[in-house]
Amino acid sequence: MPSPDLCGQCNLCQVACPTGALDTPYVMNATQCLSYWNIESQAIPPQEISQKMGSRFFGCDICQEVCPWNKKKLKAFESSDATTHPAPTEHTPTYHLKNLEKEELYFFLTASNSQILERLGQSPLLRARPFGLRRNAVIVATNQGYKELWPYIHAATKKYPKLLSLLPWVMSRFEIANPDSFE
Repeated sequence: MPSPDLCGQCNLCQVACPTGALDTPYVMNATQCLSYWNIESQAIPPQEISQKMGSRFFGCDICQEVCPWNKKKLKAFESSDATTHPAPTEHTPTYHLKNLEKEELYFFLTASNSQILERLGQSPLLRARPFGLRRNAVIVATNQGYKELWPYIHAATKKYPKLLSLLPWVMSRFEIANPDSFE
């Protein structure tokens, strides 16, 4: 039995999607979805996807945020009993999913895999695995123009060769001609 069409003429998600991953109604092109690239994929995204990630370190959910059906669900959630959704403790690692501070990005650029695993504990951020989080830190730092993180980005690309393909894009964005002579 097919699901009922609850969208009607609404196409807010399609219009809001920064990459066009929802260009066809009821179909998502995962290879264009920012959440796919910054959570699930263990590859380096195409340059145009990296640029559209902006400050989104983990996930996107723009399509979910604009959906009128989800707004109704959110109102119901916000008015529910807070005791069923306890607040994080001081030991719960919390990272903003977008707009990370330079210090947070620095951590992901310089930490070892074991340090990342230890800090994040059981956090859902581990879905991206240490490589994905480090890759996302490079992309977000570049998109945010945090040129002062360049030495740590460069060091990370030397230590983790899978990140090397990001180097020309980062150097271009930061206007760095020679990676070893940066001041």
